Amino acid sequence: SLTINRRGGITKTYTLTRAVIEVPTAKYAMLDEDTAYLKITRWTPYTEQSVKEALDYFKDRNYNSLVVDVRGNPGGLLSSVVDTADLFLDKGTIVSTKDRNLNTLEEFKATRRLSIPKSIPIVLLTDKGSASASEILAGALKDTGRAYLVGDTTFGKGSVQQIRGFGDSGFKLTISRYYTPDNYNIDNIGIEPHKLLTEAELSDAELEDLAELIEENRIAVFVN
Repeated sequence: SLTINRRGGITKTYTLTRAVIEVPTAKYAMLDEDTAYLKITRWTPYTEQSVKEALDYFKDRNYNSLVVDVRGNPGGLLSSVVDTADLFLDKGTIVSTKDRNLNTLEEFKATRRLSIPKSIPIVLLTDKGSASASEILAGALKDTGRAYLVGDTTFGKGSVQQIRGFGDSGFKLTISRYYTPDNYNIDNIGIEPHKLLTEAELSDAELEDLAELIEENRIAVFVN
């Protein structure tokens, strides 16, 4: 039994059962007859295949527009986002890494294996929790004009680090940073969307009201 205490005095108790849980890397559905929705939750070796399965599903249903959601996606493997971005782009740079003197160390380019027709408009949803690999996708689709970004400015995690030993301990050494196709530095800055939509935060008074509603079980159906 696990009790969660949230800001504003909101508490909720959950009963947990031990089990092997597979967290999907992508979720997808049709929002209506024309609009497809793809939620990428993390970047693993299986993300590209999951996205391909989603695109096949959309194609079978004759989708005409696509919403891609990377809100709350904290990142993952560089190779995963590069391979996935390659499904959206037919040419050009996806991302590059540069050292402190702005010398290019690595450059990853699209390989013309486009899976989404250019005629399909794309909206990409971001928030402050979209980080690292998610920002690489956001930067690539924004700079190439392939997607219209909506949401909040991303987290700003764009550094490449290595672990170095130091006696009995160690430290992280930043050796390069990620840059978008237009040479925009992601690190500590993030990707700003075309349409900025910041999710409003509840005030202390509003949180107290919410806690009271939950305590009275009046909105239990909406609380998970």
